[in-house]
Amino acid sequence: MNRIVPVLIWAIFLSSKADAANPPAGVMGIVDDLGTEVVLSAAPQRIVSLAPSNTELLFAMGLGDRVVGVTKYCNYPPAAEAIEQVAGFSDLSVEKIAAVRPDLVVASRGNDAEGLETVRQMGVPVFALANNSIADVIESVRRLGQLTGRQQAGERLATSLQARIDTVTTRVAPRLLAAQSDDKRHGRPRVLWGFAGDPIYTAGAGSIIDDVVEVAGGENLGRQAGEGWPQVSLETVVDWQVDVLLMSLRLGEGTTAAAIDAELERMRGMDGWRQLPAVKAGHLVHVDGDVLTRAGPRIIDAVELLARALHPAAFGERR
Repeated sequence: MNRIVPVLIWAIFLSSKADAANPPAGVMGIVDDLGTEVVLSAAPQRIVSLAPSNTELLFAMGLGDRVVGVTKYCNYPPAAEAIEQVAGFSDLSVEKIAAVRPDLVVASRGNDAEGLETVRQMGVPVFALANNSIADVIESVRRLGQLTGRQQAGERLATSLQARIDTVTTRVAPRLLAAQSDDKRHGRPRVLWGFAGDPIYTAGAGSIIDDVVEVAGGENLGRQAGEGWPQVSLETVVDWQVDVLLMSLRLGEGTTAAAIDAELERMRGMDGWRQLPAVKAGHLVHVDGDVLTRAGPRIIDAVELLARALHPAAFGERR
């Protein structure tokens, strides 16, 4: 009964609006990453975001004031924390979504498919994103701009993000070519992202971190372990002779730089880890987990930080 009442209320609300399933002739539809064409009869004014990366994209495009529902993990920008929470990571509450009366839900491929279908059946358009690369993120900005009536804002943001990536690749490319001529592994330091332990969870082929490492001028060793988010033994990692360990520690809210340094120092003394070339050389790079793993606009920050760590001379710095 509790589930039925909000849905009935929402159905009554929708009956007073123009039928979104039958928009006026000539309205352009945008195809999402699930292959579904999403058509809106007007620019959405009440948007629900079902992924932290989507929330960051919407705010970066100046649509924060239209976001009426988010997940409990949407903590950036800070203003997002004051918005009604309607979902977790993959789970979502149809009742809570109905209660905030959205005219668009921006979802992710990781959301509960059954729940999303229920939302669609309620008459709410669902636009799903599945950003697995930096190029995907930039393209999603453009599509969101078109879908929300903020095409110029979307294009400006997409152009800005692409320009920053182009700056990185322009600076790094000569270093890679110079090293290639000297037959030094094509100039790409061997990078491994993961959480300290045995086995180690890492980022494989097709993950957003894989693309970050490659664009920043590194070789992602996690590719050798498979696709997505595979596990690899510490023994294997030792054999890989990792040049740079890329870490994204989450030590709780209010984590300080000193706390991060202390945790990295602890890792340097762990059995097995101390034998790694990266640990011996002190080449441990920390990037905030939310910045590195979210396929949103801040992923460019991660690329810039890692590129500077891998190729400091290209940016006039010293390691």
